[in-house]
Amino acid sequence: MRFGVLRFLAAVIAVCIGNSAAAVVMTGSSSAITQFISYTTFDNGDVTFSLANSGISGCSNGFWIGGTDAGAKSVVAQVLSAYRAGTPIVVYADPSQLWPGSGGQYCHVWGVQDG
Repeated sequence: MRFGVLRFLAAVIAVCIGNSAAAVVMTGSSSAITQFISYTTFDNGDVTFSLANSGISGCSNGFWIGGTDAGAKSVVAQVLSAYRAGTPIVVYADPSQLWPGSGGQYCHVWGVQDG
């Protein structure tokens, strides 16, 4: 189990370094999802969700996944599955990339882990 977590973190770091030198990916607290919203007309299907306690400063409203993000379908499926089951997740997100569909603080998701 520990090896899987380390491998996941290494992959998240590699993506961050490869995609943007300015990205600051933060790790949140293990928390239950309190809200899940999918949009049909914003960026080809963006999704936002909120946690009971995100644990990431600057993400007070929650998190967003772009409909055109690489891996969006699998991450959305993981989040929706956890939401319906009531199981906690841990989110890896960048507070400097706020969702353009809201004036709120929804941080861009880089990864999700079962919590």
